[in-house]
Amino acid sequence: MLYLGIDGGGTKSAYTLIDGEGRVVKEGISEGLNTHAIGAERAAENLALGLERLLGAVPAVNDLSAICLACAGLGRATDKATWAGIFSHLDITCPALFASDIEAALMGGLHKRTGIAVLSGTGSIAAGYDESGAFARAGGFGHIIGDEGSAYDIGRRILNAVVRAYDGLARPTVLTGQVLSKLGLADVPDLVPVIYGYKDKKDIAAFAELLGPALAAGDEAAAEIAEAAAQSLAELGAAAARKLGFAGGFDMTTGGGILTNNAYIYKRFAEMIAEALPEARLVKPKSPPSYGAALMALLEPR
Repeated sequence: MLYLGIDGGGTKSAYTLIDGEGRVVKEGISEGLNTHAIGAERAAENLALGLERLLGAVPAVNDLSAICLACAGLGRATDKATWAGIFSHLDITCPALFASDIEAALMGGLHKRTGIAVLSGTGSIAAGYDESGAFARAGGFGHIIGDEGSAYDIGRRILNAVVRAYDGLARPTVLTGQVLSKLGLADVPDLVPVIYGYKDKKDIAAFAELLGPALAAGDEAAAEIAEAAAQSLAELGAAAARKLGFAGGFDMTTGGGILTNNAYIYKRFAEMIAEALPEARLVKPKSPPSYGAALMALLEPR
């Protein structure tokens, strides 16, 4: 008996195949599967290619005991209907479960459903379940009205710090040279046509990678941005915990590139969580979200 979990991202997706004992049998990758980012037709094509790489052919998926696809927004009924249509189009008939990315991150991070996961990738969200199965979330409202502490938020703050320094509204920052070098530009005003020509929020989120080197250089603006990100993510985690009203200790895990790759932000986030939620046990993720999705396929009652 084999179970497949898929963590469908906006640009890249991960596949994990496990047996009935939860042992990893095979792993794979494909391009993005987020229908909101790339459209349903492209997502279907990418899924087909991913399944072919992993299993040899798309029809082979029907020999599996179950499959779980997790993507941002896939907790919504409309998104589930879209993916049900894609599965039908690809003649995928094995038992299928559709879940949100936060659910897969929680299961992968803790190997159980009870607890909270805080994610900070291109966007940000915190969510989880209590012992009774009640679900609560905080954040996840997108880059225009939310996503505090996300890569997009950090990228936008970096660009804002650069223009504020240029205008004399803030101290000079090493971020200016980093941003101009990244884009091959000569001066700050040259940013305007480039930045406003972007069509995807991931283009802004990509500037978040500059934060680590700026922090290492002791840059004041970078430190302020990192502190704000850690604070926002800790607030999301605390808000989700308050909604669930845990009576005793509970586990919290993390995911996404910001909390995974930026040691400073993770350290400050952990310190803030310890202060705000002393009953929380912060756990480093045990497995990736694709494994969490595979566990959901294995454990989901049918």
